[in-house]
This record gives sequence, structure tokens and C-alpha cells, in this order.
Amino acid sequence: MFHIGSIIPKILQRKEIKKQVEVVGICKIANKIMNERFGEENTKIGFFRNCTLQIKCLNPAIANEIQICRERIKNEINEELNKQEIKNIVVRVM
Repeated sequence: MFHIGSIIPKILQRKEIKKQVEVVGICKIANKIMNERFGEENTKIGFFRNCTLQIKCLNPAIANEIQICRERIKNEINEELNKQEIKNIVVRVM
């Protein structure tokens, strides 16, 4: 009989599953940081793909502020991740 703790690492070693788990973690951290800065109701993480993080905003003024501060936001998220995953931030108004 196998213990679940020994099976999970083997499953996660599959490249595509491991990458998806990493993307979820990146989006979770980015969402936490954006909620702290701008409020939960104002921003949502759209996606993370090809080192680009998309942030969706309800308010054009907040979208503009994110555009102005995007280098600082990118650095803060990468610092929390302890690696340089995010290279670009794209902001969309919903």
C-alpha cells in the first residue's frame, strides 16, 4: 500500500502539473498583495502566462495608479516569491 505523501511529489514532477501549481501560487500571492494595496473589490488577477501578469480593475483611476506603480508592484510580488517570475504587468479595465 502506498502512502499519499509519497505519491504526490511524483505526480507534481510532471512538468505541466508542476507549472500549473506554480502559476496558482503566483496568482495567489499577487492577489494578496493587490488586495492589500487596492482593496479586494477593486482588482482581480486575470492570468499569469509567459512571465506576464494580467490585473483586471473595475476603476480606471486604480488601473492608472497600477500602471504608474507597476515596477514597484512587480518587484514586491517577485520578492514575496523569492524569484523573478513576473517580468511584465498588464492592466485591463473591466
